[in-house]
Amino acid sequence: MARRIFPDNDCWTSEASRAANNATVAFMDLLAILEEDGPVDLKDFHYLISHAVGSFVSGLSITRRLGDPAAPPDPIARSYPRLYQDTVDEEESVDTFI
Repeated sequence: MARRIFPDNDCWTSEASRAANNATVAFMDLLAILEEDGPVDLKDFHYLISHAVGSFVSGLSITRRLGDPAAPPDPIARSYPRLYQDTVDEEESVDTFI
């Protein structure tokens, strides 16, 4: 059985709070990149974030239900195009993960 982040179903643990802070900072960094040429529509930003999180979790959920319940996310995603490719380690490539 998987370890629960919210073991009491309604209590924010210190770990959950810090994890939410990590995600918030990542969203702030992404928004800063997107807004280099000016403010973006927050409705569009919300749609982008919601889609990315939903797709990530649903894909991982399917992988884990059909295979290993502790399987990590597919590392091939690290080779997908990004806004700034220079943030990707030059030694990492799609060949590393195939």
